[in-house]
Amino acid sequence: MSERKHGVIALFDACMRDYGFTPEQAAAIASDEVDNVMPADRWKTLLRIFTDLHALYQDDDVIRKWLDSPQAKLDGETPRAMMVRGEVGRVGYYVAVLSGRW
Repeated sequence: MSERKHGVIALFDACMRDYGFTPEQAAAIASDEVDNVMPADRWKTLLRIFTDLHALYQDDDVIRKWLDSPQAKLDGETPRAMMVRGEVGRVGYYVAVLSGRW
């Protein structure tokens, strides 16, 4: 019998898969060692990022391309690389500004 994932873990896994993150990238993002933020707060921020991006672009292919596109407001970095490196909060703030929530 396969292990069934519940709640936020299943949603996190689905977002990572749907938006083209490798298992290694997903593990780095989920790691306790990437920043000083509690994992649950980081996961909430990640889910908010993906919710906002979906509301903005409504197309998974466009979102995947956006994640891999250097953003001038992020010092020319790609959001994906920043998230993997532990800068989920900074990407979250930028997406909140883009979506008009901030």
